[in-house]
Amino acid sequence: MKQKTPELEVVVASYKEPLEWLEWLPKGKGIKHTIYRATDDLLEVREGTIGPKKIPVIHIPNGGREAGQYLWHIVHNYKTLAKLTVFLQGDAPRHATRKTLETLTPIRFWDDTRKMAYLNVSKEHDRVWPHELTDLHRSIHDVAWGKNPPKGGMFSVGAQMWVTHALIRSNPKSHYETYLKLRQEPHFAHILESSWHVVFGAYKDSWE
Repeated sequence: MKQKTPELEVVVASYKEPLEWLEWLPKGKGIKHTIYRATDDLLEVREGTIGPKKIPVIHIPNGGREAGQYLWHIVHNYKTLAKLTVFLQGDAPRHATRKTLETLTPIRFWDDTRKMAYLNVSKEHDRVWPHELTDLHRSIHDVAWGKNPPKGGMFSVGAQMWVTHALIRSNPKSHYETYLKLRQEPHFAHILESSWHVVFGAYKDSWE
């Protein structure tokens, strides 16, 4: 029987952080949680559990910090992405309040017409980033976009955001594979932290 696509999937990129806060995340129909654990010297992906509560995790090769794990998820689940994916770091409470994490349900996003947004950026304050990408940003984005990357958008520290499957799949899988291959480049995660709008092409219509 074909498994139904979840309305919302929370993807957590972790390394060695304690994950007790996962209990704050809502559970229920239409919601899926996927926890990745970047693991040094890992040659093959494997499933396992961590901690006394046996939290199920997927161990994947380490590289690119949270950015590498987000891209790993997209590349390996491209055809089965949830209608909306929320990307969180292993230390999510450092960058989001408990209330924010407790309300990550499909209904929260029903009236939001955006294709993506950082968790701490409200609809009223969201817009195209008014500044040009730095040379450091271009060193990564030019590779994936052919030296003509789209505009960035308003971001918040922590690289925690939600994205629709329609926006993700508006670019081919190979687009994200290109980014994933760059994950060992210096400052990769820090570059993407402030420019995920560019990765997804959220403002492709703003190209000049």
